[in-house]
Amino acid sequence: MLLHRIITAIVLLALVIAGIFYLPPLFFVTICAIVIAIAGWEMASFFWPKNFLLKNVFVGSLLVLIFLSEFCPPLISLAVGALWWFSVPYFLIKFTRTGENYFTTPALRFLLGFLTFIPCFTGLIALRFDFGAIYLLFVLAIVWAADIGAYFAGRFFGKRLLAEHISPKKTVEGLLGGIGAALIIAIIAGFMLGLTLVAWVVWLLLVVVVVLWSVVGDLFESMLKRIANVKDSGTILPGHGGFFDRIDSLTSAIPIFALGLLLLRIQ
Repeated sequence: MLLHRIITAIVLLALVIAGIFYLPPLFFVTICAIVIAIAGWEMASFFWPKNFLLKNVFVGSLLVLIFLSEFCPPLISLAVGALWWFSVPYFLIKFTRTGENYFTTPALRFLLGFLTFIPCFTGLIALRFDFGAIYLLFVLAIVWAADIGAYFAGRFFGKRLLAEHISPKKTVEGLLGGIGAALIIAIIAGFMLGLTLVAWVVWLLLVVVVVLWSVVGDLFESMLKRIANVKDSGTILPGHGGFFDRIDSLTSAIPIFALGLLLLRIQ
């Protein structure tokens, strides 16, 4: 299993880096839409595991809105996404304390999918084409470093559980280790960007927020899996589960990171 995870991770890393820097724009947008569609299908399977029609309508609606979002200013989609993700800790806390699940009707489940995936898609496109491929690579590296740092810090030093009823392996120590690892990547990126003193402070604060909410995105998918009583979102990636399992942290991190950069550029 570990070997499968390592091989899959190496292949995915190579494909992602190649795609970020070398795919023509149309192909890049298409691949992003396909990944979002697969992750959306996996989310729909949490809600309606045996309802093929509803899952198709869910993914179809998601793709239509993704297409339409390309004609709107990215600030709108990113701001809506950020507001949504800043509200998600409330749902995590309520579920942890009472087991309450607010997303029980088809309308709310559709809305949940739109809020989760459309701002992420907008952020991917904005980072790649408005800011440059290197910024997209930065946010991916920051989230990946946080994930790796959290794993090792939690394994060797973890004692205090972060969200026992949602993800029993996550610890406070792991979270701190993840932030530390992400800040190392952020410092390297900051030197590459040649930041001024004020920009350094803003940059590091943005990275800390992005890392914290990448954990929120991870925990939110874990909560949905708890409710659906499944271990992984899918089996498409050997040793890694489904696409949603791989991008859960990015669904929250990317729109917040892209919005932060956009607001800084406007000022």
